[in-house]
Amino acid sequence: MSNSAEKILFATDLSEDAPKVFEYAVRLANGLCCSLVIMHVLEGTSYAADNRLLNIISKEKLDEIKERNKEMAHDKLIAKARDGRIIHQALTAMYDDKLLSLEECHLQMDQIVIEEGHVAEMLVEKAKALGCSYIVMGHYQRGILEKGPLSSTVRGVLKRTKIPVVLVPVKGLK
Repeated sequence: MSNSAEKILFATDLSEDAPKVFEYAVRLANGLCCSLVIMHVLEGTSYAADNRLLNIISKEKLDEIKERNKEMAHDKLIAKARDGRIIHQALTAMYDDKLLSLEECHLQMDQIVIEEGHVAEMLVEKAKALGCSYIVMGHYQRGILEKGPLSSTVRGVLKRTKIPVVLVPVKGLK
């Protein structure tokens, strides 16, 4: 079975449900012989919010805070932070549960990307720029009284992209 898929973009929010979505992305990438791009987007502050903050702190301090947040997200993604071992935990769980044996896994990690901005826009932009064939992201199951079955981020990605988006259902917060 030949498939032209080359890269899969795994979008993570670094939540406690992220390992489940990551596990699915790994299985899909391995099954399609794709490499995996891991991406986290820090929701950027608006221009108005930045201007209000600049009335309180200096531009250098604001840039320092933004950079520190970016570094913390990166550390969490690559499992350097004590509480952020999503990749290690997901892979360990897969192997421990014998979902994939080491001999069967041919996954190649392409890169880890951390951006700042509007989440849906950044995900679609990066997936297109890198030539990704799929976007894999978690989908928090919502109650009947909430504003429709899809989150605004998922709706935003679906509106902006022409490539397939794989939604992995997760419980989310209660």
